[in-house]
Amino acid sequence: MKQVQALFVAFLEGDLVQSPEHLGIGYMVANLRKYGFSASVVEVGAPSLGEAAGKIVEMRPLFVGMSITTAGIGLAGKLASRLKGESKTTMIHLCAGGPVPTVMGRGFFGVTGLSGFDSCVRGEGETAVVEIMIALARGAKVQGIKGVVLKEDERDDCHTPAPPLDELPWAARDQLERANKYPYLRVLSGRGCTSRCSFCNAPNAANNPRGKRLWRGRSPHDVVEELSHLNKAYNMDTFDFVDSTFDEPGGGRIGKGRIALIAEGIIAKGLKIYYNINTQACNWREEDKGLIGLLHCSGLEKVLIGAEAGNDRCLGLFGKRSNTADNARAIQLFREHDVYVAIGFIMFHPYLMWEDVGENAVFLKENIGHNLRRFCTRLELYPGTRIVRGIGDDGLLHPRYYKTLDPYAYDFRDAGIKRMAGIMASIIGAPDGFPELETPPLAFETFDITVHTYLSRFRRACGGNYEALAILEKGIAEIESERASLAAFNYELFMEVAEAARHGRDMPEGLRERVWTRFSEAIKQIKILQLRAGMALRRFSRGAA
Repeated sequence: MKQVQALFVAFLEGDLVQSPEHLGIGYMVANLRKYGFSASVVEVGAPSLGEAAGKIVEMRPLFVGMSITTAGIGLAGKLASRLKGESKTTMIHLCAGGPVPTVMGRGFFGVTGLSGFDSCVRGEGETAVVEIMIALARGAKVQGIKGVVLKEDERDDCHTPAPPLDELPWAARDQLERANKYPYLRVLSGRGCTSRCSFCNAPNAANNPRGKRLWRGRSPHDVVEELSHLNKAYNMDTFDFVDSTFDEPGGGRIGKGRIALIAEGIIAKGLKIYYNINTQACNWREEDKGLIGLLHCSGLEKVLIGAEAGNDRCLGLFGKRSNTADNARAIQLFREHDVYVAIGFIMFHPYLMWEDVGENAVFLKENIGHNLRRFCTRLELYPGTRIVRGIGDDGLLHPRYYKTLDPYAYDFRDAGIKRMAGIMASIIGAPDGFPELETPPLAFETFDITVHTYLSRFRRACGGNYEALAILEKGIAEIESERASLAAFNYELFMEVAEAARHGRDMPEGLRERVWTRFSEAIKQIKILQLRAGMALRRFSRGAA
């Protein structure tokens, strides 16, 4: 088997949603190739771990890199151990990167199962991996590289240098080329985050060792050129911007001016594409309707708003700049422009009180209550965040946390709320926080997005044909009615569980089966309504022709 100097592992489990593409790995591969090194990507899932380890050893790489998130720690540790055991005669330098080692530094090697790594990178990896490979290719020791922490010494260096993003080559798309087709491709327009949400590791994973609010953006021209290239080279028309907040820096005049230039560039190039973004509610007001319209015209199809809570007390705990009114307003503004709205939401956390439970439930019912998963999410802990430190100071953090990085290793102040969190997680099929299988409530979340995508693209195709739009709007109204019915069902379910948990009772008998049946029926009904609307439009089109 052909030797490759550097291999990067793309894990197929974790928080990858519908696409397994690892954009950060793509950037590192591209930068190594720029400097003349051979680099490749190998995909690894839990069932294929042993086979993958054998193939990696056969390829005899000098370097194997793995990006580590809390969701992927177990698999990464197992693969590192296998590689160390199977490559005794072929020395492979195992290096970890990503948010976990960036925050933890030397503490990373003390996490259970991760002792097999030789080094870790703190910060962005493109520069560091080139310097590591230069040393390995020369047969020299990997040492003295800024941002690279070695297991064998006591040095815990600061973060790696962060070059201007426009100077980096576009990410290599090896995974796409191997798979031929993905639902969407990931792209980025900037790195870092100017906010300081207490639960989020995005600010800590950037190159800001002194806590600076550091954000770096690509030029709008470079972003549009890459979108154009990907659209033409791979025939891809759907993209997911991975920026923590798309309208950086700060969501103000400069940030919004920058994304307006991206939208205008897409339109000027005549690109027929669709894209998704992340944003924060406090950045959007009535005066931004024109910009939202421009973004939609350029292809904006879905937005994830970091709402996180439906009452101001919880928003304060989370360090959010938004209040409840901001959340409701932003959801409405984007919906008015036919943009699908998803929200981040943390229903359960150690400090939750029963008053919060009711207020959160009402907010969801009134805004996005048809998605049951939003009623069930628990706070996930990420090392280095303010909320982890606070939970530790309050004696609620489990002693094993820094050895396991279990994201749910904390206690609740209220035993009833802890009981309720467990019941709601069990109802959707995620008793330990991670889904057991694609249960009907979880399947509905993806299905709902798919339906909106289908109908909104139909709406774009109708253009100014008001008769066709009227037919479509009738179908959409019927689907919205079903969603409203689901929101009412979810709210009543949630309050029923709250009543039981508050009085020390477990899940009502047969409740999970009732919920799964309701969501299975909703999926079937919406499919019928979607099909009916599509057939009516096709009949109209044939008659108009």
